[in-house]
Amino acid sequence: MSSDATNGVKMDATRIDNILVPVDGSKNSLKAIQYAANLARGSDATIHLLHVIEENVPEDEGTQQRRSEGAESFLEEMRMRARLYNVPTTTRVFYGPVPEMIVHVAKEEGFDLIVMGTRGKSPYGNVGMGHVSEIVADKAHCPVLLVR
Repeated sequence: MSSDATNGVKMDATRIDNILVPVDGSKNSLKAIQYAANLARGSDATIHLLHVIEENVPEDEGTQQRRSEGAESFLEEMRMRARLYNVPTTTRVFYGPVPEMIVHVAKEEGFDLIVMGTRGKSPYGNVGMGHVSEIVADKAHCPVLLVR
């Protein structure tokens, strides 16, 4: 396929090596882990669990430390769930606006696919698709598979 037909994006629809799975503990993000793990097994891919901590209020150092430790503990639990599927799994914590960080990480680290829940633990009240998944699906450089 020529780069003109893909707007300059390199596309190889037969190869998925790295799958980004944003997780927040919601039922749909747990389903996304399962779905991504099944895809990864079929293509020998690695799944990368990402948890983004929203930075919306100033915090003291102790509060930041507790949030960071809580996120690491949460991600370890999610990694253990993913390991049940026998696929290579990594975990990462980032800080910032959730949808923008997901899109940024996916692009900067060259992920082949994002698998995420349609609705998560978000204060936004969009009808239909969740606020975060809607932004990610619109702005991501790679395909986004939404799981509900």
